Amino acid sequence: MSDETTGKSGKTWHYVVGWLASLLLVYVLSLGPVFVLAVRKALPEEVLNAYAPVGWVVDATDTKAMLLAYLNVWCQTTKTDIPWLLR
Repeated sequence: MSDETTGKSGKTWHYVVGWLASLLLVYVLSLGPVFVLAVRKALPEEVLNAYAPVGWVVDATDTKAMLLAYLNVWCQTTKTDIPWLLR
């Protein structure tokens, strides 16, 4: 194999990992807006079921306070009534 072929393969791998990491980050961060829309009844609450894996990770890593703070910021920023879950 030439160096040029190996270089392209290495770059492709970095792009794939970068895109996957970006998608994962967008998925986790989109929980805030989706939560606010579900609280405001603009989306059905069943949409939050798509974020069950985030809940599993939060439970496994004991980061519940951080997630609740993130959701609380979204509720305060959008002037949404804070549900009992966040109190």
